Amino acid sequence: MYWYDFNADASVLEIGGGYGAVTSLFCEKCREVTVTERNKERAVVLSERLRDYDNVTVLSGDFFDNSIFLYWSEQFLLPPVSAVY
Repeated sequence: MYWYDFNADASVLEIGGGYGAVTSLFCEKCREVTVTERNKERAVVLSERLRDYDNVTVLSGDFFDNSIFLYWSEQFLLPPVSAVY
């Protein structure tokens, strides 16, 4: 995904960060990254891998759990949102 022209001022939501292969790219290219990982062990590994980035928030849990969804919507859904598939 290095070829994609990310908006440097973008806020990114990654659902299911796994071990962070794509997350680190988002951290390098975008202003703010929030990543969810429902597997607690992977979330710990993800947090460790991303510890040098100051623009990332790792949330452990299922995105569709109300607390994570509410966190995201309160923080980021006020401006228009675009998705990359």
